[in-house]
Amino acid sequence: MLPTTPWQAPATGTARDVELIAGHNRDEYRLFLALGGQLGQAGEEEAAAALRAFGPGPDGERSYRAAFPEASPAELHERVQSDWLFPMPSLRPAEAQVAGAAAPTCTS
Repeated sequence: MLPTTPWQAPATGTARDVELIAGHNRDEYRLFLALGGQLGQAGEEEAAAALRAFGPGPDGERSYRAAFPEASPAELHERVQSDWLFPMPSLRPAEAQVAGAAAPTCTS
């Protein structure tokens, strides 16, 4: 059992001598959509709701649309949920590890 969250302990230097490798796959959320028979099915309404819910900050929807102007609503829906569920949770502990003057940290 961890005494604190994985992104808080490294920031205090608790793991300063422990190397950290954190990573994810770019399209991880596709599996969940495919298993549910929903891959490529999200329309504009679903995409907008997901972008508002999971996009970064108050302008998350606009940020994603600007970053991926050619993306379909289904692609935006998939991308924002994939980012929220996979890269961000692996990025936070890595940032905390670096902040705690820790051992080498590698992300991919």
